[in-house]
Order: sequence, then C-alpha cells, then structure tokens
Amino acid sequence: MGNKETQAAHELAILNDLKQLLCEEHNLKHYFACSQDDVESIKAALLSAEQNQRTTFPDFSAEACCIELFAISSSEQGRKCGPLQSKQDGDLQRKIANDDERAALAKNAETRVYTQVHPQHSYEHLSRSLRENFENHLNSLRRSKNEYLTRIFVVEYPEVDLYCCFGPDSDLRYEGLCMGDFTAEYSNGRDNGLYRLSRDKENLNWLGEYADEVDYVIFYGVHSMEVINLHNVDQITGFLPWRMRSYPAMAITHATSIFLGSFEKGSNNE
Repeated sequence: MGNKETQAAHELAILNDLKQLLCEEHNLKHYFACSQDDVESIKAALLSAEQNQRTTFPDFSAEACCIELFAISSSEQGRKCGPLQSKQDGDLQRKIANDDERAALAKNAETRVYTQVHPQHSYEHLSRSLRENFENHLNSLRRSKNEYLTRIFVVEYPEVDLYCCFGPDSDLRYEGLCMGDFTAEYSNGRDNGLYRLSRDKENLNWLGEYADEVDYVIFYGVHSMEVINLHNVDQITGFLPWRMRSYPAMAITHATSIFLGSFEKGSNNE
C-alpha cells in the first residue's frame, strides 16, 4: 500500500470513529457551544460525506458539506522534514518493518526491543502547527470556490507529549502559599491532563476569527474528541476564567517486535 492509499485509509478510519462517537453513541459531552440544530447538521455531514477520490480537497464531501482532515504536532520542527515526532515515528516503523523482513530471511524468532526518547514538545510548537495547517487548508477551501452549507475541519492530535493545567489569569506569585479551597479542574475531575482544544482560550479566539469560512472544528485527540462551534467561541471562553499552563511530558516510545510467521518456503508470513 502506497503513501496515498495509507493516508486515505487513515482518514477513513477517523471518519468512521467520528460517526460512532457522534452519531451512534450520541454523547453530547463532545459538543461545545453547539445547539441541537448544530448537532443535527454535524451528524448529517458525517453520515452523508463520501471520500474524495478525484482531487486533494476536500477529503470528504457531500452535496451540502465538506470535511477536511489534517494532523498537528506539538514537537519541534525540522528544517525540511516537518515535525520531528512524526519523522521519528515513521523512521521507527520503517526500521521495525525492515528488521522483520531480515528476521524472516534469517529464520530468527528472537524478540527485538526498541526504545527512543521523544523530541522536545511545547505549546508554542503546537500553536504554530495548528495555525499553519489551518491556514493552508483554509486556502484550499478558498481556491475550490465551492459553496458548502456545513464546513468542518478535523484536527488530529495523535501525540501524548503535552500536558496542561489551569492557573490564575495573572502573574501572581503564590508558590508556598495556602490558597484555601481554590482549585482549577482541568479535565475529568483532575487538575491536569493532555492538551485539549476546548481549554485553550488563546487558540479558540484565533480560530473564531474564521467562523465566516469554517463552521466547526473537531479536535481528535488520543483521549478526547471535541466539536467546537467557531460561531460561538465566546460562549466557550466565558467558561475559562483560568489561564492554561502547559508542560511537556518526558515521553518515550517502547516497542517490541517478534517474527511469528512460518519459516517454511512458500508459506505466508505475518
């Protein structure tokens, strides 16, 4: 399978996941600043959209809607290779695949272990990635000159390297001081967690400036999925009295691989 086919299969898998979460399970906790009409419009778009086999934009479309997918990264950028995390992950996958082939030829069934430390991640890198990718795909929408009633951008953040918490919306210095029962819940009853777009006032306000051209952003993270109505961003930020603070996780990738196929000539190896 080539890169184009692999990417198309990945995008289709994401769309199917969104259909299950938003259309079948119908859990309203995924929707932010969305009316019932918004919910129905989004569900209709997801259920009716078909993958585009002809042009590069949009990824999915129907008569009245378009859905465009792109991935962002919080890792530092290489000069020519894009996000270093994506490059590192791709290099590891290729190395494992090559080692699997050599193991099959050598009839080697030993377990191989791979460990690598992730590159530097930051909120600044994530913001730049989000905004650059959003603008690039928005320009594609503009060039298409098609009219859509519902315009959705799906932003995939497949990393687990940026954690966030809330703090006072000022530069108060309160280290070492007891602050009574003041607490700032970030996500799911905890005071910290993986990055979530719905908690990011700065980028929400920036995205809201494009509500005339893009109606909804669906943030597709590792452990969260959020539908953001760009027309009502101010209704979301009104619930964010705290300042979001971020810090990188000390993350590593640990993988193992072992060849389990048959070594007999002419057999199919897996």
